[in-house]
Amino acid sequence: MLGTPRSAGRRLTFGVAATTPSRPPMMTVTTIHPIPTLSLKPVPSRWYADDDEFTDLRASDRNAVDYTVSLMRNRASDRLHQLASTLAEVEEEKKRLDDACRSLKEAAKDMTVALKKERDEVDEAREKEAEVAQRGRALKVQVDAIKADVAEMESKLAARRALKLKQREAYQRQTSKNAPELSFFEDKLGLKIRGRGRDMVQLKFTNIDPGNYNRPFSFDIDVSKPTYAVSSITPASFLPQTEVVQPLLATLNKTRDFYAFIRSMRAAFKLEVRLEKMAFTPGPEGEREKDMERARLSKEI
Repeated sequence: MLGTPRSAGRRLTFGVAATTPSRPPMMTVTTIHPIPTLSLKPVPSRWYADDDEFTDLRASDRNAVDYTVSLMRNRASDRLHQLASTLAEVEEEKKRLDDACRSLKEAAKDMTVALKKERDEVDEAREKEAEVAQRGRALKVQVDAIKADVAEMESKLAARRALKLKQREAYQRQTSKNAPELSFFEDKLGLKIRGRGRDMVQLKFTNIDPGNYNRPFSFDIDVSKPTYAVSSITPASFLPQTEVVQPLLATLNKTRDFYAFIRSMRAAFKLEVRLEKMAFTPGPEGEREKDMERARLSKEI
């Protein structure tokens, strides 16, 4: 593109009116001064395509124009988006108002039905009020009868409480009488009876081993069921289950004689202590004597 050196010095700007010294604004009064003497300089004659300064100005103006166009396009796009969003909001608000109108119409219908129902309920309530008043009079008669029954029951309960109090006093008197006997059993016979939990009783013997009268022998008996059972023996595995404990338990469950069972268990402990002393006899003779002694004492038990 060809041009003049003077036009190369102009800057293109977008949206701003270009002014030059030779074209003043229309409304400005200018004073014409004499034209100074021009000092003409030689201007090299060359193609604008080869002028680097003009090429840079042209590229800068093109970039400015492109930026301005892009900015206006973006603003227009944003405005379009805003308008679309506003239209969507208006449409949504219209839809909401339509839904609200339909809801109000339905609510009005429901309110009419509810009012009719309330009127019916009021009429029914009045009828029931009269019925309740009649039933109240009948219930008053029943309440008076129930009060008489309660008074009778209270008198019976008072009599039963007095009976329980007398039984408790009798139990305490019997306990005070049994205490010396239990103390005698513990001190003289070496028998102690203790609770080991729910429905579990421990019987502990001393004065059995002639070599050590303080040596304890005990067993726990479960009384939670109609059939008694021995749960543990101390010393562990001291009494043979098959030969001694099971026959004694079978006799106890058959006769229900607990006192005889305690005596038999004490005798069984004494028997095993004797057999324990005989264990020092070596050979078959010692075993034969132990079996004979066990059989003889078992008959005594």
